Amino acid sequence: MAQAPPPMDILHAEILVCRLRLAIERVRMATQRHQRMSKLGEQGLRIAAKRAYHSDKADEIAARLDAIDKAEPATFAIADAVISERESDLATFEAELRQLSNLPLASSGGAQAPSPAPSASPTVVSVSAQDFQKAVDLQPVMFQGVPVQSTAAAHADAMRQANAHPAETKGPA
Repeated sequence: MAQAPPPMDILHAEILVCRLRLAIERVRMATQRHQRMSKLGEQGLRIAAKRAYHSDKADEIAARLDAIDKAEPATFAIADAVISERESDLATFEAELRQLSNLPLASSGGAQAPSPAPSASPTVVSVSAQDFQKAVDLQPVMFQGVPVQSTAAAHADAMRQANAHPAETKGPA
């Protein structure tokens, strides 16, 4: 028969088994920790990639803003030139309109306005009431797709409305 091992050998075997189980548990925990760390590492890599992308995008936008800032003075100078040109055109138009509004109408019964001073030397043209009405009834001027009513047409409309509804346009009696 086989002899039973001495009690110390059983105790040593139990200790070895416990150490082996402990070592296995440590390896398992290290593997799990590594897996968790690899997931965290992947998330860290994704965050770093996003941060790099956003940094590149911010640099691109900053470069575009710098280009806009550099072009701003020239753009405002061009806009100021266009505005001053439009103002001078408008002043010329208003002067011509004032000159034309002082013209006598042919249907006014021969009563003519006094001729202006010779230094101004405007050309006097007689305009019939029908021709004036045709000029007022022209198609409206379009500005960026929106009809713009001329001052003469607005005045003519106001006069028509005042004449069409005299009771409504007068104040309280």
